[in-house]
Formats: sequence, structure tokens, C-alpha cells
Amino acid sequence: MKHWIVKAMIFKILREMGRMVGSEVEVDGGIVDVIDVDNMIVYEIEMKMCWQEYETNMFGKLRDIFVIDLKKVPDDLNDIEKYLREKIV
Repeated sequence: MKHWIVKAMIFKILREMGRMVGSEVEVDGGIVDVIDVDNMIVYEIEMKMCWQEYETNMFGKLRDIFVIDLKKVPDDLNDIEKYLREKIV
């Protein structure tokens, strides 16, 4: 459940920033949690694919991949949002 909440919060924050955002986007047989399409930045909640797979995806246009460690994310919704706003670029 926390994975879904964090993913939704990242999506919400990016949309508030006016970014074009995708969630659960298939990339070369893998699924990324959230992608900031405008900046080609992936936000992955707990790594599911290896770095090499990401590097070859999206025709080499990904700028960066941020992995959000759920163990470090607070449990309170307000604290989650504050924590994520500090992580999102």
C-alpha cells in the first residue's frame, strides 16, 4: 500500500509542477513507476530492474533515475509529501 501512496504522491507533485508525467510505463519489457516525460527522469520506488536495463531503454534518452527507498519514507501522509518534495527535481 505504501508503494502505491508514494507513487501517487510523486505523480501529484510532478503534475503540480506542470510536468507531463507517466505511471506504470512499459520500457523494453520492464515497467517504471513514474516518469517525468518533460525531463526524462524516472522515479522508481524500490528498484525492480537493473541499472543496465534502464540505461539502454528509452533510446538512451533518460537523464536520471531516482530510487525511492520505502524504508526511508515516513509513514504520515504530510511527512511523506514533505520528504518527496525534497527528492523531486
